[in-house]
Amino acid sequence: TFARSSSSRRPLPSRTSPRPVASRSSTGCARVPETVARAVRSLEHIARWRRVRALKNPVSRLAGAVTVEIVEALPEDLSAPLDRPALRPDADGALRLRYRWGPDGWTPPVVFVRLRNRSAGLLYCALLNLTERFRIHADLFPGDCLSAGFFGAALCGAPVELRLPEGRAVEPGARVRDWLMLLVAEDEFSARPFELPRLDGPGDRDGDEVGGRGEVQRTPVALRGLLERLGHAAVHRGVDPVVAVTACDWTTTLLPIVTEVPLSK
Repeated sequence: TFARSSSSRRPLPSRTSPRPVASRSSTGCARVPETVARAVRSLEHIARWRRVRALKNPVSRLAGAVTVEIVEALPEDLSAPLDRPALRPDADGALRLRYRWGPDGWTPPVVFVRLRNRSAGLLYCALLNLTERFRIHADLFPGDCLSAGFFGAALCGAPVELRLPEGRAVEPGARVRDWLMLLVAEDEFSARPFELPRLDGPGDRDGDEVGGRGEVQRTPVALRGLLERLGHAAVHRGVDPVVAVTACDWTTTLLPIVTEVPLSK
């Protein structure tokens, strides 16, 4: 070993700054500070959300086969009307829905969400809601078959209320953006592999639990087809064994929806 000679010692400075020492785990590896680990998990979560939103099949024959239609709900409506014209998106492709001022203050917009099969064949559909808080869920339309020329409706035909997120003040100029992603395929599939909890909270659907370091541990899902495997690959980080699956045609449609409070009453 090498040691400093007593005859060559130099006087220490009057003030010294301690060097930061990284904490180490029982295995001897340096621990990553929790703030850094949390930031990494957040970035990974956002990346998965964006991969789902970007999912497209440019060579699909099913493009435009099923359309998403947003229909205004009137007070006397009990279920989604089949003949009422759909609201039209703006030039930028986003559909804008606005709060209305009434005797009780600002009232959120209420609509029906219809799915129309314009093709000549039976197709399986599911509707994802991608939120501003980086959550993905299929609560509106988890999945069902649509016959040629038939309609489907979110929430079994019940009206859908669009409101600002909890904790955000309902005041002029406030807004929130959601993305409705329609998944369409020739074969039946599950929307569950596409789902993600919101970024700023633990698992918020059945099957999600928070692990020891805050990661969401998912209940394993049996993957049956190509579209489910694409969803699984978009929201999971690991490498799965390659399993032969039956190829089927599939497509997606993305509709941005902006819910906002007008600047004036």
